Amino acid sequence: MKGWLKADLIYEFDADELGLSVEEINGVQWFEKSHLDEAKRQVFRLLDFIENDFNFSLNGVSVNFSGKAGYHIHLRSEEIQKLNKRARIELVDYLTAHNMDFVNLGFDTIALLCPTHNGLWSRRMVDGIKDFFNKDPKEIAKIVSSTQKKVTAFVGIKDRIFDAMSNGKLIPYDTKKNDVFWQRVLEVVSKQLVVPIDRQTSTDLNKIVRVPMTLHGDTGLLAKTVSIDELKNFDPYVDSVVFGKDMVNVHVIKAPKFSLGGEVFGPFEDSTESLPLFCAVYLIGKGAAVLI
Repeated sequence: MKGWLKADLIYEFDADELGLSVEEINGVQWFEKSHLDEAKRQVFRLLDFIENDFNFSLNGVSVNFSGKAGYHIHLRSEEIQKLNKRARIELVDYLTAHNMDFVNLGFDTIALLCPTHNGLWSRRMVDGIKDFFNKDPKEIAKIVSSTQKKVTAFVGIKDRIFDAMSNGKLIPYDTKKNDVFWQRVLEVVSKQLVVPIDRQTSTDLNKIVRVPMTLHGDTGLLAKTVSIDELKNFDPYVDSVVFGKDMVNVHVIKAPKFSLGGEVFGPFEDSTESLPLFCAVYLIGKGAAVLI
């Protein structure tokens, strides 16, 4: 007789799913502050979509550190919690530019046309193209499979390119390769603008997600709820530490140099160490140490 009532709409960012290089020892990943800073950057990108594209109020949004590798964003207003799976899939498709049709956005790489209307994704693409042409010509050349000399000459007329785009036109790049060049630019820019969310978490109404303000068993860190105003300066390796500084003895199997609780530890390998409780719990949770 049970029936589904409602569910938070949850978006998840994990550092290990953002294409970042993460050190791994004995099958365990060791995330650094820089990894979680990148996940945080993606959170702010998502909040921009939520507020400006979906027109959802940020008052109904709650952000929490996952306790390990990233962040969870909960949308909890009544209208959002009752969205069915199909609606949630549509939102994810929008955020990830799934099956994006550049023609429908107003781009025509054969007729060299550019949108001038105020469609939100169209506007993001136009701004993204401008950012793309501000990259180093050497980097652009590699991306579009062209020579650095030709790319350098092309980006040298950026003002003309941007003026033409404002008037609904794309400047020709090469008489034989205009279509290929501009299509490649659009593909690259769209991939840079998407929000790399965990798709299953956001569409599965039955997905189990860590409860905010609980301890993560792999780290001993708190899955702390953070206000949007506090998020910018939030440091999970300091602000989510809850265990004390009483010294305990552990045998460390192997661990790299890492920062936790405002202190730096390691590297360790096959050694007995006297460490603050919060550090010992962290190592034990990761399977890198045992309590003596």
